[in-house]
Amino acid sequence: MSAYFADLSEALRQAGIFQPALVLDRDRLDRNIALVKDRLAPGLAVRLVDKSLASMPLLQHIAGALGSSRFMTFHPPITQAVLDAFPEADL
Repeated sequence: MSAYFADLSEALRQAGIFQPALVLDRDRLDRNIALVKDRLAPGLAVRLVDKSLASMPLLQHIAGALGSSRFMTFHPPITQAVLDAFPEADL
């Protein structure tokens, strides 16, 4: 196991989290968002897909960082949650 993942495992252990959990590295996420913004051709817009992770706080963070309110949804309850969180959403 790499030192990076060993550190994450230790942080979960110290927090008393002994079940499956999503661990998100916000610094890495923000660097990836910056790369997408830098590489996106002028005139193109990103559409966020909630299929893998329908987390409204995460979608809000990414949408805000990208300046996008475009989404692709696949499940009616998730579609409604996106519309509730983003009334201006382009689905």
